Amino acid sequence: MNICSSSGGPFGKRQGEKDIMKNHGGEQDQEKTERRPQIGATRRVLLAGAVSGAAGAMCTTAFRTFSGRNESASEHSVISPFTGLADHVALHIVGGSDIDSVTAHENVLKIWQETPGVPDQIDTNFEGLGGDSNAQLESVLPKLKGPESPDLIIVDPEYLPLLASQRLITPFTNTDRGTLINSGCFNRIIERCYFDHKLHAIPIHADAPVLAINKSYLKKEHRAAVKQLRSQASPNNFWLKVFEMASSTEFPPENKIKFETSDYEGLTTCLIELIFAFGGVVHEDTTLKEEKTRQAIGSLRKSLKNYDLGQAFQNPAIGMSGTASCKEEDVMRALENDETAFARLWPAHRTDLTKNLDQIEWIPIPGGTLGGQVMALSKRSKEPRLSEELARYLCSPLSQLALLYHGGYVPSLKQLHSDKKMADFDSLKEAMEVGALRPQTSRYNEWSRDFRSSVRNYLLGNGEELGAITDALSKYERV
Repeated sequence: MNICSSSGGPFGKRQGEKDIMKNHGGEQDQEKTERRPQIGATRRVLLAGAVSGAAGAMCTTAFRTFSGRNESASEHSVISPFTGLADHVALHIVGGSDIDSVTAHENVLKIWQETPGVPDQIDTNFEGLGGDSNAQLESVLPKLKGPESPDLIIVDPEYLPLLASQRLITPFTNTDRGTLINSGCFNRIIERCYFDHKLHAIPIHADAPVLAINKSYLKKEHRAAVKQLRSQASPNNFWLKVFEMASSTEFPPENKIKFETSDYEGLTTCLIELIFAFGGVVHEDTTLKEEKTRQAIGSLRKSLKNYDLGQAFQNPAIGMSGTASCKEEDVMRALENDETAFARLWPAHRTDLTKNLDQIEWIPIPGGTLGGQVMALSKRSKEPRLSEELARYLCSPLSQLALLYHGGYVPSLKQLHSDKKMADFDSLKEAMEVGALRPQTSRYNEWSRDFRSSVRNYLLGNGEELGAITDALSKYERV
């Protein structure tokens, strides 16, 4: 898929990545510098220009740390990934993305190809598989099993157990936990890359949810309380205050607060973080059999009922288009069209909004479910060492800065959270350390579907009992 920017191609004449590379990388050889591509801006550009100052210095240090070979894998470190290459080598990468992230990923891959030291005969190709993570997996599986397997895949880390158990991906050999820790990666994110005590993926970006609040629809006493939510470290206190404020608005019950309630992964992440806020840890109790998990779900239902917010989790109504949908883009549209004052979204949506910009506060959700994607190595890659080298680059500060500036992606590296692009999400770094996790199971897609359906029905009071939910989920063994 070739996505061209408005500047005459994905590597057109806009300034951006060249500045980032200049401020955070080492010296460039003249030939590579002259033909270095410059990233074209996308709809989610957070700000054009270079990163500098303290954040820049930290990026340079981390990049050098990450670029070094893994000390604990010395048997591999003496072999250059560029040794013995054919006259032409093409690395094929597939992964989930929308039109903007296709452009961002293609640009970053091109930058790697133009990096000094990377041989000229290497080409990269990125194939986007759409924005729905469930559909991404359905597309990735046949590709990994087919005659022309990709070299690398970009997926949600929750799918690693399935892919590893079917031997479709293979662990990295020249990268380990120490490499990622030294690079500044959040521990919580590193954990999501491990399966069977082996590193099966490298994080290329992270994500954590935010609550967008239109203050103009709040009572006067609640407007002053909005900023206090930024410093609220307790997930439970955060949501109880939000429920109180949302219940006092004039919107109908189903619109007082908007969650992603379509039958897809967005609903799963919403429910996991809300259960976490009330004391349940779903990733450790996938069948919801523990007493503390059941108490958490019961307390959540009681709170929603007390504040008349239970209908926030009803199935989306059929719209004018004849379809029912309440995915993240629908939630953002409701916020933009003044149909709600509270919308649970993600950081990248901030730059998608075109109305009410001065009235909306974007507040990281404490204990929010961690998102983001990782890069895994295909078992059938024809160039495994070269592919791992590319994956390591995509986790580096230079690559993640490019994705932050030109794709709106949240970095998985701590030091990049001090960059000015993250200023509006100053508490997101803390959320990365304590965020709720989704479980690891080789049948994650099926578990997620049954989990969200059962819990939704319970919250709506549709006769679903917690004991019956546990029975229904018992077939999904936690890895």
